[in-house]
Amino acid sequence: MNILKSILAVVAGIGFIIVTHTVTDLIVEGFGIFPPPSEGLHVTWMVVTALTYRVLYSVAGSYLTAWLAPSRPMLHSMVLGIIGTILGTIGAIVAIPMHLVSDSSCGLRVARGVARCHNLQRRAE
Repeated sequence: MNILKSILAVVAGIGFIIVTHTVTDLIVEGFGIFPPPSEGLHVTWMVVTALTYRVLYSVAGSYLTAWLAPSRPMLHSMVLGIIGTILGTIGAIVAIPMHLVSDSSCGLRVARGVARCHNLQRRAE
């Protein structure tokens, strides 16, 4: 039963993050604050704004996962983060050839991933 609760906690976190990101994107595009996805985010303030609300929603989703976890909440949040990283990487790889993601936001994601790997390597040494 705890395994099912653990799986549901992580799925709830993923669902929360996907829904909040998508709804916020639709709202800011609907009000004309951001351009349609086909045009990309080529202005720094747009990238920073999108990054900010997505980070906040991701932290809230991780908190939700930890709160719902039957035990070891930090482990559940880490699993959510690993799944999110994998799905985000797959999404970026799929979106780049279709020109759905602007160069600047892809560059930010890649830069964050490289920085994380670099920090992990430095800590290991």
